[in-house]
Amino acid sequence: GVDFGGATLVGANMRESSLAGADLTGSTMCGAHLTDASFVDADLGGATLVGADLTNANFTRARLDGTTLMGADLTNANFTMARLDGTTLAGAVLTGALFKEANLYAASLVAVNATDTSFIGACMSAANLATANLRGANLYQANLEIANLQGAFADNETVWPDEFDPEAAGVIFE
Repeated sequence: GVDFGGATLVGANMRESSLAGADLTGSTMCGAHLTDASFVDADLGGATLVGADLTNANFTRARLDGTTLMGADLTNANFTMARLDGTTLAGAVLTGALFKEANLYAASLVAVNATDTSFIGACMSAANLATANLRGANLYQANLEIANLQGAFADNETVWPDEFDPEAAGVIFE
């Protein structure tokens, strides 16, 4: 893989790039255009991608622990089995994204738009989903232990883990 560890790629246009297996630890890619890029098995630990366009990006099995993706566009991105422990996704657009079996332990998803997003089997323990839009989201078999869902929005299309009571967790239904 390519080694971009610590690189600064602010505003870069890297559409359809293959960064599979790349080392991007600690890099800065704020405002970068990375639509349709592949980050399969890449290491983005501690990277900063504030406001980046990552529409349709593939992060399968990528490591994003401690990454900052505030306000990023992750529409239809694939995070299957990715590691996102402590990642900041506050204000990000996750519409239609796939987080199947991803690890989002203690991640910040405050005010994200997760409409029609799939979190099937994801570990979201201790995650902060306050005021998140979860309309149509699929959280089947997700681990929401001690997750903060206060003020999150859902609808009758939202799928919850068995025996989970969203109203007791502070979810607002519209």
